[in-house]
Amino acid sequence: MMFDFCTKKKMALAVALLFGISLVTLVVESAWPSHHKIQAVKFPSNLVPLNKSCPTKKAKAVSDCERCSKDELRKLQPECQETGFKQKIICDNKDTFYQNCEITPYMDERNFWIFQAVTFIIFAVSYSLVRVRQKKLDGQLMDKINRQIASGI
Repeated sequence: MMFDFCTKKKMALAVALLFGISLVTLVVESAWPSHHKIQAVKFPSNLVPLNKSCPTKKAKAVSDCERCSKDELRKLQPECQETGFKQKIICDNKDTFYQNCEITPYMDERNFWIFQAVTFIIFAVSYSLVRVRQKKLDGQLMDKINRQIASGI
């Protein structure tokens, strides 16, 4: 295998270097001048879907903007067709309906960090399992060597 010729110190150094590069990239990206940033999400002014609106034009969002399910997309729900996201709205007269909405940059950032956390957890578990297995194999090898030495071979 490729890892057989790398020492633990070299591997740890490589992982630390990659982690450092990732950290520097995140810092540089977040501190990048504003005129180089991606344009802010523009929310359409006509968010209310076909024939649905509040008579008093006063409404309150009762849920976050969420992704439509595959069934809703297949059934051609009007609130899911334009953006693929929907939000539950309640009017002053207690009527409720869904309207289409755009995913916010906050949601994208949250999803990114959730992905990073899950990836790190998978890494930590995998690393731990590999270390335990390596220690077990090292122990078996040492037992075999000790038995061979004891038998005089």
